Amino acid sequence: MKLAITVSVLSLFFVSYGTESFAQAADSKVATILHCEEIYPDLEILGNTKFKQRYQYDRDLRNCISMYNDMAWYSTSPDRTQRLIAILEEQTHSKVVRDRNTESESIPKWIKDDAIRWHQGKERDSILSYGIRHMISSGMLQVPSGTVDQRHCQDEICVSKGDYITYSITGSDQDQLTVKHTIRNISDKAMIISVDGVSKHGRTSDQIQVTKDGLVQNAHAKCCAGYQFLHKVPLEIGSKINSVKDLVVESQIVFSFKGAQRPSFVAKDGSGSYYEIVDAGTGIVLFAKNHDRIKKETVTTELTDTNVLSEDLKIQYGGMKIPSWFRTPVKWWSEGQISDAEYLSGISYLLKNSILRI
Repeated sequence: MKLAITVSVLSLFFVSYGTESFAQAADSKVATILHCEEIYPDLEILGNTKFKQRYQYDRDLRNCISMYNDMAWYSTSPDRTQRLIAILEEQTHSKVVRDRNTESESIPKWIKDDAIRWHQGKERDSILSYGIRHMISSGMLQVPSGTVDQRHCQDEICVSKGDYITYSITGSDQDQLTVKHTIRNISDKAMIISVDGVSKHGRTSDQIQVTKDGLVQNAHAKCCAGYQFLHKVPLEIGSKINSVKDLVVESQIVFSFKGAQRPSFVAKDGSGSYYEIVDAGTGIVLFAKNHDRIKKETVTTELTDTNVLSEDLKIQYGGMKIPSWFRTPVKWWSEGQISDAEYLSGISYLLKNSILRI
């Protein structure tokens, strides 16, 4: 009897994880627990509704909510981690069949997940639009020139002369610095940016040079530090970013800027003490937070104004319309009734015939 139970448990494990080893599975779940602990303070600050909105594209949101709703999350007993792992295993078993059916060989899974939620009426047209834009910029989807009204930037910082970004930087002492970066000139290799700051101590002006790879140098710094406020696009989960620290894109969220919901990425350093929220379409840093555990100091950086996003918003990004009949091929695609190639062909038809403008 005991042997039969053991065999049954092992069978369930390998159905869920395939060839993944026990050690790898345990490490993965511990990493999920640590990630949920990192973002839990935001739940306390934002409340349940805003927290779910901000992290709706976080790969671990469902798991985090399940743990937050269990008494084990608040336990201080030595077996807390094992109890939380048990919760995650229960979540994994419940979704394994669905995950297998939604995997795609050529189209990224996050794009398919967004499309499914759009078909179900859980997402706006702009979310589906962003996935289509990503497939175009990555070369997965070919469309005629002029079909997509947006800047075409591939693996470089995407700005134009006259663009500006303004930030409010606040330290632990609540002192604020307002800094405005304006693109003054652009060459094939670099761009010249003026930096104007205002604080209670007065005004400052400076000028820096930033390469299109995102490296910055000024008269007061050795070459070359990463530029903190703009990053190369496109980005995706796993992308590495040169900023004030070396960052890796870990998850997707929707971030609100002046009432507009912006598809964004969360990038963190290895220690978890510094993170940035980066606009997916433009590479602009919308928000950043650095916590120095040694000095016990926290500095937040928040975008307050820019003309780049307003230009982007003119492209029907938030108000685009997609014909209702297109939900049918999306449904067929999500259920595996049509291939990725057939789905892309349908999108191409919409774009070529100006039925869809993104």
